Amino acid sequence: MVRAEEPTAGPLLERAAEAAAIDAAIDAAVAGSGSVLLVEGAAGIGKTRLLAHACDRAAAAGMTVLTARAAEYEDGYAWGVVTQLFDSELRSSSGGTREDAATLAARALIQPERPRDEDAYAVLHGLYWLTADIAQRAPLLLAIDDLQWADPPSQRFLAHLARRLGDLRVLLAVTVREPRSATVQDKALTAALAAEPGVLTVRPAALSAAGSARLVAAELGGDPSAAFLAACHELTGGNPLLLRGLLTALAAEGIGGTDADVPHLRRLTPDSVSRHVLLRLGRMPAAVLAAARAVAVLGTSATTARAARLAELDDAACAEAIGVLMAEHLVEGDRQLRFVYPLVRSAIYQDQAPPVRQQWHKRAARLLAAEGASPAEMTAHLLASAASGDPWLTDQLRRAAA
Repeated sequence: MVRAEEPTAGPLLERAAEAAAIDAAIDAAVAGSGSVLLVEGAAGIGKTRLLAHACDRAAAAGMTVLTARAAEYEDGYAWGVVTQLFDSELRSSSGGTREDAATLAARALIQPERPRDEDAYAVLHGLYWLTADIAQRAPLLLAIDDLQWADPPSQRFLAHLARRLGDLRVLLAVTVREPRSATVQDKALTAALAAEPGVLTVRPAALSAAGSARLVAAELGGDPSAAFLAACHELTGGNPLLLRGLLTALAAEGIGGTDADVPHLRRLTPDSVSRHVLLRLGRMPAAVLAAARAVAVLGTSATTARAARLAELDDAACAEAIGVLMAEHLVEGDRQLRFVYPLVRSAIYQDQAPPVRQQWHKRAARLLAAEGASPAEMTAHLLASAASGDPWLTDQLRRAAA
């Protein structure tokens, strides 16, 4: 049974090593040697695309494909991911070499009450034998997307299963978003799976400039200019999700990709990119969003101390917020902070209403002036401030012009 979570789209770009690892793991499972394939990387790097590729390849090889996708804020739904995987199997289970174990697992998962503590291992064991019984009929792929959000009971089962795959015709393929901000307890569950012997971890990288150029040319057609291709790669950092979001917006506008299009390209913030970025930030503490906005407004002048003052956060809270942004692979830098992807910075910056941005720039200019910064460093903030007739702003602009 195939339950596709996401349609495949186009060929894989610069993923030859990852595709080879997937094929090798599928061949091994079909031959009777089970294993775990862990795909981890930053948000938007292409983990789900690789998992979909694995599902396609497994189905072509005659494997049974069962899929599940974990969702943030659903980790309190015990056995949610396991239920996605096995619901139809559990409800239709009849016969089989381990019927009693499978029946216990089915009763525990289908009934609304949680299994008793004394039944916990029996449920894990029953699910293991249910997996083994399915794999007896045909080699089996269990594909789970976004494992970091899976409920703890489901994660415990997957860890239990991972240690017992050696002689089963089963491939367990999971994706995990890393680096990410999370509690130690959250990270421990996925780290334990990654540490199991025989687990193969693949980490897809961002697209190279050449890979980005191929994708741009394929999506826009024609022959985009070198400057346009370079700007697309710079703005997105080769992140496939951000690049595809950018290209969708460009294609809708009929942009051909000439040198003359580059200024417009740099001002563009696609709705899909904004939604993706703002949704991620909206799930974080309010201080993280405030710090991100401060870094976006400060631009090349951004430091943790300046972001704290601009966002009106105490130093410790701002440092922790910046740490979360770094863990989420949104911000980087030691003394000077910068966004990993300029397109992300644009999305956060443009999300603020113009009057609010103007006030933030005015405060940033005063902040820099208090530190004795040069007029040249303050110019961008002065020009972005509201024309309010403030004598101080007028004086600073004249000094900068001089």
